[in-house]
Amino acid sequence: MESFYLLDAVFAQNCGQSRASRQPIASYIVGGLEANSGDYPWQVGLIESGYLICGGTYVNGNAAGSVKVVTAAHCLSGKNPNPNNYRVAFGMHITTVSTGRVIAQVTGVSKHEQYNSNTFSNDIAVLDFTIGSSDLSSTFASPACLPSRSYFSGEDVVVSGWGTTSEGGSSSSVLRYVWKQMMSLAECENTGNAGNLDQSMMCAGEAGKDACQGDSGGPLVAARSGIWELADAAFAQNCGQSRASRQPIASYIVGGLEANSGDYPWQVGLIESGYLICGGTYVNGNAAGSVKVVTAAHCLSGKNPNPNNYGVAFGMHITTDSTGRVIAQVTGVSKHEQYNSNTFSNDIAVLDFTIGSSDLSSTFASPACLPSRSYYSGEDVVVSGWGTTSEGGSSSSILRYVWKQMMSLAECENTGNAGNLDQSMLCAGEAGKDACQGDSGGPLVAARSGCWELVGMLSSQIII
Repeated sequence: MESFYLLDAVFAQNCGQSRASRQPIASYIVGGLEANSGDYPWQVGLIESGYLICGGTYVNGNAAGSVKVVTAAHCLSGKNPNPNNYRVAFGMHITTVSTGRVIAQVTGVSKHEQYNSNTFSNDIAVLDFTIGSSDLSSTFASPACLPSRSYFSGEDVVVSGWGTTSEGGSSSSVLRYVWKQMMSLAECENTGNAGNLDQSMMCAGEAGKDACQGDSGGPLVAARSGIWELADAAFAQNCGQSRASRQPIASYIVGGLEANSGDYPWQVGLIESGYLICGGTYVNGNAAGSVKVVTAAHCLSGKNPNPNNYGVAFGMHITTDSTGRVIAQVTGVSKHEQYNSNTFSNDIAVLDFTIGSSDLSSTFASPACLPSRSYYSGEDVVVSGWGTTSEGGSSSSILRYVWKQMMSLAECENTGNAGNLDQSMLCAGEAGKDACQGDSGGPLVAARSGCWELVGMLSSQIII
C-alpha cells in the first residue's frame, strides 16, 4: 500500500464486476492500462537535465488563466530547489513523441514548509510558470479541479504516469493509468504501514500491486459530479474535463461509444420471435446462484405475458455473432402490479429462469448489484444497449454505452417533462441528446464503492 498527500448498496459479492468499472487497484501503474491520448490532460512530466524524473498535476492558479503544477517535494533537490533546473511537459502522451506538447520552464518552486525528507511527511510542492493557460491551447492539456471535499474510504480514484511497470523494469513511453480505492489511515496501518503514516497522507492500494519508480508526484484524481478532482484541496470552473471522465449524457445510446466485449456483463438482450426487442439487466435472485433479469414492463405484451414467447441472450456483445453467448428461455414474468401503459408509471418487470449462474460460466455474463442507496442529482451513471443511434436509424450490432448524469425530478420537469413524471421514475439527460428505439428495459448503472449497482432501467424516454 502506498501513501499519497493531502492538499489540504453495500458491496455485493460476485456482482457488479466489470473491466469497465475499475481495474484492480494498485499504487502507481503496475498492473494498469495504456491511456488514450488526452484521457488525463492534467498529467504533466517533470524534467531535470533532460530526463523525465517525476509526474505532476496541472491545476489552475488563483489568477485567471494562471498555471500551477502540484508535484512531490522529494522530486526537487535540496531545501530551496533552483527552478532553473526544472521544466514541465504539458500535453504529453508518449514520451518519445515531441509533437503536440509544450515544455515550459519552471520559474518558482514552493516546497511545503513542513516537508520531512526522512518520513516523507508533507511531501508536496507547487511549481510556478510565466506561461498562461492560453499558451497551452495547442495541446490537449487541461487542469484538474482542486478537491471540493475530503475523500472517503472506498472511493474510487485514478493514478496515472509513465513510471516503470515492474520493480526494476523499464519506464513506459505511453501514459498508463490504474484505478485504485481509497483507504482510511487506520485501514492502511493494518497493511504493514503502522507507524509510517500521519495526517498529511492518504492511502490507497491492494495486495499484490505496488509502486514503481518514475510516477512520484503524479496525480491521484476522483470523478465527482461529472468532473475530475484531485482527491483531497473548491470546484474550479472550466476544469476537470476529460474524455475519460464522462461522455456528455444522453437518453439511450445516441452519441455513445462502442463498448469492449465484457465491459457491461450484466447487459442482456430480450428476444421475441427471433427479434431483439429490448434490453435488460442480469441480477442475482434471492437463492444462491439464481438468475433474474430486470427489464421494462412495456417490452412484454399484454397484462399477463406468456413467458414461452421470450428468450434472453446473456454474454452477448455483437448481435450478429452467436459465439460465446447463452440464450435462455424465460420461465416466469412478473410485471409491476401498478404498471400503467398510458403513463409508463412503474414500467418495470422481472423475468425468471430455470438456469443458474453456473450455466452462464462459459460466457462473460455477470450480474449487476442491486442498489445500496438512492441516487443523487449529478451522480454519474452509464446506459448501454444495442438500440438505434439516431432517430429512425439502424440498430447497432455492437453494444454501445454512454455516460449520463442523474437529475432530480424537479430539474427534469424543467426540461419539458412537467406533468409526465411520478415518484416511480428517475431522470437523466442533456440537451441535444435523446432516446432511440431498441434500448428500452436496459440498464442504468453507477459505480459505487468498487462495484456497479443498478440504479434504474430505461422506459421509453424516461428512466425508471
